[in-house]
Amino acid sequence: MALQVGDMLQGRYRILSVLGQGGMGSVYRALDTTLNIEVAIKENLFGSSEYAEQFKQEARLLASLRHPNLPRVTDYFVIENQGQYLVMDYIEGEDLKARIERTGKISVQEAVTIGLALCDALEYLHSQQPPIIHRDIKPGNVRITSEGHVFLVDFGLAKVGGHDQRTVTGAQAVTPGFSPPEQYGTSHTGPHSDIYSLGATLYMALAGEAPPDAFERALDQAELRPLDAVNPEVPAALAQIIETAMALQASDRFASAAEMKAALLSLDLVPNQEQRLQDHQWVISPPPGIGGWRSAPAEDGGSGKKPPSQPPSAAAGATPGSQPRPSSAAQPAPSRPHKRYRRLRVWFWLSLIALVLAAWYRVSPHTLQATALQVEQWGQARLAPYVARWVPGWQTAASPPATPPTAPAGATITPLAVAAHASPTPTPSLTPSPTATTTPRPSPTATPTPTITPTPAPTPIGGSGQLAFASQNGDEAQIWLADTTGHIIRQLTERPGGACQPAWAPDGNALAFTAPCKTNQSVYLESQIYLLHLDSGKVDELTPPEWGGYDPAISPDGRYLAFTSLHSGSPRLYLLDLSTHKITPLTPEMPQTAQPAWSPDGRYLAFTSLDTSRIWLLPFDPTTGKTGEPQPFSHSGSKLDAHPTWGGDGALLVFSQLPSKQALPYLVKAPLAQKGLREFPLTVIGMAMREPAASPDGRWLAFEGWKDPNHDIFLLSIDGAQVKRLTTRDGWDFDPAWRPSLP
Repeated sequence: MALQVGDMLQGRYRILSVLGQGGMGSVYRALDTTLNIEVAIKENLFGSSEYAEQFKQEARLLASLRHPNLPRVTDYFVIENQGQYLVMDYIEGEDLKARIERTGKISVQEAVTIGLALCDALEYLHSQQPPIIHRDIKPGNVRITSEGHVFLVDFGLAKVGGHDQRTVTGAQAVTPGFSPPEQYGTSHTGPHSDIYSLGATLYMALAGEAPPDAFERALDQAELRPLDAVNPEVPAALAQIIETAMALQASDRFASAAEMKAALLSLDLVPNQEQRLQDHQWVISPPPGIGGWRSAPAEDGGSGKKPPSQPPSAAAGATPGSQPRPSSAAQPAPSRPHKRYRRLRVWFWLSLIALVLAAWYRVSPHTLQATALQVEQWGQARLAPYVARWVPGWQTAASPPATPPTAPAGATITPLAVAAHASPTPTPSLTPSPTATTTPRPSPTATPTPTITPTPAPTPIGGSGQLAFASQNGDEAQIWLADTTGHIIRQLTERPGGACQPAWAPDGNALAFTAPCKTNQSVYLESQIYLLHLDSGKVDELTPPEWGGYDPAISPDGRYLAFTSLHSGSPRLYLLDLSTHKITPLTPEMPQTAQPAWSPDGRYLAFTSLDTSRIWLLPFDPTTGKTGEPQPFSHSGSKLDAHPTWGGDGALLVFSQLPSKQALPYLVKAPLAQKGLREFPLTVIGMAMREPAASPDGRWLAFEGWKDPNHDIFLLSIDGAQVKRLTTRDGWDFDPAWRPSLP
């Protein structure tokens, strides 16, 4: 419950006014009746005992901070069943957002001064042991006092310590336009995250408008306009520094606040800057009058537009040294040059929260209680409501939207490019035909016929150029065949009750599948495995009804079928000899095993242990059909692994990974040579990714991806640099399987 004016906290702090409100609590101006001074109180409404203890420990660390550009934390306390509170210095003055709205934009000199003050503060915060990451730098959190001193305020989202620690408040909020891509949940935040937010803050100060959201930039839905094009008064070198700080890839930003500060100092745009540096006295013109905490409304990216009645401030006038951006050859280079030309969607790394950032799932082993989906301060984003469900043993996913059972579109589905489409296999160059020549002779002779060298056809993406996948649009799923441009070739199954989990025979002319199948599940209670012959349409029963089965995987030599069955009462892997029809257990000593995947040479089976959510390897002799001892492969800590596939011609294992039950899955690749000890995320910002399938040439992955309740098939290069949307149909598309290369 929100505090009211006049309320007393801890018998000491009387609430005077509300300074700001958000989804996780409020900030209050209060009177410390003991010391008779005004203070700011930051409220966090997450009141669990776990967070209370963490809040207490981290508040003590914040209270030890002493820096001229940071408010002091003077007290902390927890009120049971109500909230947690930090008491800080009350910095009376104007925030930078209010100043920008008042003046339209600020002068270059003042912007650089603010940048140096914030770099100073960040350098101090990041040097603490453990480091303190602010994670919410924006114009609304930069305060300018009546003396013109600059303060960085509001530690409500600060993160203390290593990558695995939660924030002070347990928050996972972002501010569109100012939060870097990694803060959307795709990767760890760190000092580089504060560098991005500082750059975005200076961009708005000089442009008079908020920069585009990092998430939209990463998806190529928005461009960051060059700052000196938006405001010609900005020197090109300063624009370069700010744009470097705002690089989407963390490695392309300044390595530290100290490095960015050195770049700003090199411009020599602040009078007496060396003395100011020594004294930590970064002062700008004070606000015209102080009437309490005059914060602008909650940060939403802001238009930054100047009210029509307000003329531009004289301080925002021409700055000495302002000039158009020179050519790169003449440009003074900051410490780390900005990379203006993007690499092929390298920004689509790690991961994955984005459109469902504020979703909070409460999961049990068998059910998921539907919870409200709340997105705070998300600008124009809209998230359709949907019902969450628990897929046993693995993934919290969105149920498909209710749509009437209609036949999928027939001819061609236009693919939507979400990343560069360059194929990893270069198009062969044309060999010119020899030119016919006539040699003079005493007697006429026929001119030789030119020899034409045939032009080799480009290698299809993935080596085969076709995939089977399951598509659910209504009450059941069926299997379809498409090429890598998204063109639907034909429907392969039309079974009552549905079909899914396609698995190709090595010759590419037959397809194992699971039926019945209504939707994507991890366990199919009453299903069997069948074999479809594409040339004749004939369907053979592979597993008998008393065995049932799902997760089919045919060995590279075509002799065996590995599958999961509930025959023993729990999921377990079995082997079917396709010539003798004999079924033997593959993991007799390991219950709860599933999702088999053959290595390209047929000498290993990768599979998932449902008990531990880890990937294991099972040695296999293709000649005798005998197995060795299962070997653990993945070592992912608290993360959950599933659905392995073999990439890179068998040199890599790629699998789905769920970092926590409150997050969404992404893909991970792990080299076999390093025995699973090193994992490399393969992520697309804003997209959930699961169930990868490696192409025949090992260079591409097909996977099920989604950013909303509609699930589609995507293609991703094994290096993560190129991603391509394959399907666009309504409902769920899942279970991709590459067709082997046909002779």
